[in-house]
Amino acid sequence: MSVQVSDVESACAEIETGGGLIRKAPGNRPGEPIKLAELADPEGNGFMMSEYVG
Repeated sequence: MSVQVSDVESACAEIETGGGLIRKAPGNRPGEPIKLAELADPEGNGFMMSEYVG
């Protein structure tokens, strides 16, 4: 699952505060106009969040 947010760094901080895990910190994707982060919820379910940086 992937969710688009307006500020991926702030959203990652909220996930960590809620007990989630940042598996891969937000970073730019070569050739794509997004920042992408890989995360897990407190139960270990993985998901991604992206921010359009076009």
